[in-house]
Amino acid sequence: MVDGDKPTMGYIYQAMHLAKEAIKRRYGDEEENYMLLWDIIDARWDRKLHSPLHVARYFLNPQYFYDKIKFNEDGEVRKGLMTCMERCFPNPKFQSHVFSQL
Repeated sequence: MVDGDKPTMGYIYQAMHLAKEAIKRRYGDEEENYMLLWDIIDARWDRKLHSPLHVARYFLNPQYFYDKIKFNEDGEVRKGLMTCMERCFPNPKFQSHVFSQL
């Protein structure tokens, strides 16, 4: 996944999401059974790899965006995209215009 010509963070973000969902299913969707693993994953993910730019890359990846089965547009994705947009476009009116186009 990492040794290629394409930018990979959008793909890694999706792979992490799928891995966490697989762990959740493996433990029968019982939160007390899988949350310890999720906490370990999240601690490493947040310290090393996670950033609003990576979330924006995931959101704007057409391979996921146009596949509503694979695409995960949760609060974390929206928040990360907003943070990235605010950094790129400081004008709130322009931000609003860009989001209306998305």
